[in-house]
Amino acid sequence: MEAKLICKGLWTNVIEIIMDTEGKEDADIKKEFETKLEKRSASKMAKARAEMILRVDNGQLSYMRSKDPLEI
Repeated sequence: MEAKLICKGLWTNVIEIIMDTEGKEDADIKKEFETKLEKRSASKMAKARAEMILRVDNGQLSYMRSKDPLEI
């Protein structure tokens, strides 16, 4: 799944928020994380969620209720 989403440009900041924390204060890390969380594109999140839903067994669909692929 990760490889498929990476190929479609849907992984970074949609499914996983990547940050460099070395040498940063906790408050700065939290602020940067919140900023990146807010900047995620709704359309990319919907596409990522759709890709995930299309690739799971029917028994797993009940776990895919959130609109946020990061939660899924």
